[in-house]
Amino acid sequence: MNNEIKLRGTISKTYFLLRYSIVLMFFFSTFSAFAQTDSTSLMARGLKSYNNGQYADAKLIFSGVLIFDKTNTEALYYRANCEYFLNDYKTSVEDFAQLVKINGSDTRFLIGYGRGLNSIGKYKKAIPWFDKALLINDKLALAYNMRGFSLESMGKYQAAFDNFNQAIHADSNLAIAYLNRGSAIYSNQNIEKASKQDILKAISDFTKAISLEPDICICWQNRAVLYKMLKEYNKSIADFDKAVECSPDSINILGRASVKNMTGDYKGAQEDCLHVISMNKKMPVTYLELSIAQAGLGYYDEALKDCDDLVKVNKRYRMLAAFQMARIYAVSGNKTNMLVYLKKVKHMGYFDYKDNKTDFYADKSFKSYSMDKDFREFLSKL
Repeated sequence: MNNEIKLRGTISKTYFLLRYSIVLMFFFSTFSAFAQTDSTSLMARGLKSYNNGQYADAKLIFSGVLIFDKTNTEALYYRANCEYFLNDYKTSVEDFAQLVKINGSDTRFLIGYGRGLNSIGKYKKAIPWFDKALLINDKLALAYNMRGFSLESMGKYQAAFDNFNQAIHADSNLAIAYLNRGSAIYSNQNIEKASKQDILKAISDFTKAISLEPDICICWQNRAVLYKMLKEYNKSIADFDKAVECSPDSINILGRASVKNMTGDYKGAQEDCLHVISMNKKMPVTYLELSIAQAGLGYYDEALKDCDDLVKVNKRYRMLAAFQMARIYAVSGNKTNMLVYLKKVKHMGYFDYKDNKTDFYADKSFKSYSMDKDFREFLSKL
């Protein structure tokens, strides 16, 4: 479950780069204009591209400005931001490092540099830069938010939570702060053990973030997972639908498949799993969910094969695959093989985990064997 929720401190939108040859054509056509255009008009062109989300184009223009005016900190600042949004974090950090050397009192530069350090995993080194920005202006919501992300990434959850609260207090419309605070509510605990009260608080924060910025895909994904935990499956699927619409990646589609399996929509789950496999054949959990869907549809041989594929992709899933095979044999009426695989997973230590044992007792796949002598004998030895 922990893997289903991905915590993020920043929102990175993916923009498809133009083909290399087209970029070169653009650069050279733009470069010829540089000789005839002053840096002010070039900056205006760069900012127009930047504000339209055309970061690759904007980066080229800002680089052109810097060719003619190496001291133009605005061009360097916006180029660094372009690099960040293009996921070129290392280069972005290098540009921001120059900026804080030139002017260490500009809070934009300080926050940008700290954000960049966060993006390359240097959380401890990032914090002093947010501290410096807040010493200059203690109302900077972004600085509190980014410092909170640094602290959360270092495992300092309460301090992170406090910073997210300060960010929201400074700017009640900062969507990313609600996202981070919602995530922080359960990031310092086993999400499976999170109280209903904590889950509802997190849902409230994700809902607020969505109301402010509906295109933050991870908010839909996170809320979908929490609705799943509350067994509000229709709401969960609706949120996963939104997440897939916003970002049709394998994580969101697989998350939706998992909930569909829980509601008995095995056909829908099967379709989602096959879609994920067409995108990425190396995600082991996909084969487990596909096996559950195939078994639910009565395709037992296919479901068993999915278990084999699961182990081929990742041998660490052997125990889960073996238990799923026991479930398949149970629902298909093959008691002999069911018991073989139940004994196998017992030997592998599956039932040493309390939650696994509890789930096993509640698993409807084995319901028809509740009065079977051999099955009851197996239960007595757990």
